[in-house]
Amino acid sequence: MKYPEFLKKGDTITVFAPSAGIEKEKHEGFDLSLKRIKENGWKVTETASVRTGMLESADGKTRAEEFKESFTNNSNAVLCAAGGEFCAAMLEYTD
Repeated sequence: MKYPEFLKKGDTITVFAPSAGIEKEKHEGFDLSLKRIKENGWKVTETASVRTGMLESADGKTRAEEFKESFTNNSNAVLCAAGGEFCAAMLEYTD
């Protein structure tokens, strides 16, 4: 069995939105969460659809591309921004 390594200072965490995006009125709380992550010494990147504020952050194809990007961009960890209700729409575009 493979076990992931623990995150180290300087490692990168990618946040993507597989379902809903972060609504504008929730940006302050979301930014506070990212600030806490950065205070632990980790870098944070976000995919383009994270802050769309829409019920579905993007169409299924775009979310699938961002999903793939999140796991192939040399990130050490990937976090989902919100939701999960619309994840199935990206399945047909995912290997």
